[in-house]
Amino acid sequence: MVLSHTRRTHPATAMALPFMTPSPGINYNFVAGSYLVCSLILVVLLALDKFLHVEAVEGSWVVFAPFLPCLAWALVIRSKWLATGGGSSSSSTSTSTSNHVKDD
Repeated sequence: MVLSHTRRTHPATAMALPFMTPSPGINYNFVAGSYLVCSLILVVLLALDKFLHVEAVEGSWVVFAPFLPCLAWALVIRSKWLATGGGSSSSSTSTSTSNHVKDD
């Protein structure tokens, strides 16, 4: 049953989920980098626990386990963000010349 107030959209647009589209104002390089660091901590703690059998870190890797799927999500969103030109804007680093006083 098709409702009369719904619009027909492209199938790819209809499948777009809000959490799978980049939000404006967010630097996804930073987000992906943060998740990468935490994922590396996960790998180190997992190696210490499972391969080197260090009792001091036993089970600690579980805390960092959610960062691995988050890293995958961030890399997908980052690629979409870069495709739309998100990484090329330098608005956060630009300075305004109207705030400077000119000495004569």
